[in-house]
Amino acid sequence: MTKPILFMAVAVLAGYFAVILAYLIVTFVITSLMPTFVMQKGRFTSAYTTLHALLWAVCGFAGGYVATVLSPVNKSYQTFLPAGILLLTVSYIVFTNTGQLNRSRIGQTLLAALGIAGGTALCLAL
Repeated sequence: MTKPILFMAVAVLAGYFAVILAYLIVTFVITSLMPTFVMQKGRFTSAYTTLHALLWAVCGFAGGYVATVLSPVNKSYQTFLPAGILLLTVSYIVFTNTGQLNRSRIGQTLLAALGIAGGTALCLAL
């Protein structure tokens, strides 16, 4: 009984690390290569705000895929459980993080959730 729970926890953590690692790498690369695209006159540009929201979808896609690949498949519902837990976790973190861009918190949360669902669907389709 504890083995599937352990595997689910590992799948959720691996998916979460995939989301955050992809997000950090892409954010740092964009910021270092195009600093004027990110900020002008001490404010985030509208183009970067849009890209930032879409970035959560791409990173969520990666995390959903990883969580689904690593999920235990003893029962049919266990395939979706790690991705569902990841979806709730990332959505909560993105929505409640005060450091996020305030104007688009709901959009970022929805795009992250759609990305996780898309990554899960792709993994199950392959």
